[in-house]
Amino acid sequence: MNTSKHVLAVAAGLAVGIFNVATSVAATPSDGDVRQVVVRYADLNLATPEGAARLHQRIVAAAKRVCPDAHIRNLYAAAQARECQADAIRHAVNDVNNVRLSAIYAAKSHGG
Repeated sequence: MNTSKHVLAVAAGLAVGIFNVATSVAATPSDGDVRQVVVRYADLNLATPEGAARLHQRIVAAAKRVCPDAHIRNLYAAAQARECQADAIRHAVNDVNNVRLSAIYAAKSHGG
């Protein structure tokens, strides 16, 4: 793992890029534009459970901002929103490539 990474770019359904300054979570809205949120984590120590948990919280919050609202009445649209958020979170966690963050993600995504 390269601990000097401070930025990560993630796009649900798109290619993922890694940069050197922050993390961003992006989604592809229906109009074709890519929405993106930068999530900075240079201030976190990912070697600690607390730091990894805090980054997971930031990634989840960013995914909720870039993907449609999952609490809408249209069941199909709600399912697509949840899928968008799950993809964005999964890509971000994979790109950070941190064992503690991956364990938190696995526990949360499998009902833990």
